[in-house]
Amino acid sequence: MQAIICDDCAADRQLLIDYCARYGKENHLVIAAAGMENAGMLLRSRRSRNADVLFLDIYMEGASGIDAARILRGKGFRGAIVFTTTSREHYADGFDTDASHYLLKPVSWPSFCEAMRRVRTRLNVYDRTLHVTSERMALDIAVSGIQYIEVYGHKTILH
Repeated sequence: MQAIICDDCAADRQLLIDYCARYGKENHLVIAAAGMENAGMLLRSRRSRNADVLFLDIYMEGASGIDAARILRGKGFRGAIVFTTTSREHYADGFDTDASHYLLKPVSWPSFCEAMRRVRTRLNVYDRTLHVTSERMALDIAVSGIQYIEVYGHKTILH
């Protein structure tokens, strides 16, 4: 699992990186966590577009975490987003960006674990694949990409 922590406070970034390492160890899960200082760095990074989960601080200099989430969702980012902040006033914005969770600072270990439970649930929905053979070639098709299936005799057509 690839996690990106975007927070302008180095101590908050490091706490979440440490929590990712601890969570991975306790749950036998490999989590590669990286930190970024602001939304501009995040938006310029190719890594962020391929991340499984983004931990975004809302209040940062320049673009906010909400702004970054909207831009990434607009570009097709389907991973999980977890907002981290000192304020409760942006809950509605979190829903608008299809956030998985909203963590209040200082982030506690139990609340981080709840966020990761939601992240893993979301990722499992998008990671489901259907293994099919087409013209003697094995393919894995994302279940989320299937609109409907037709069956004619011994032939199955995925749309």
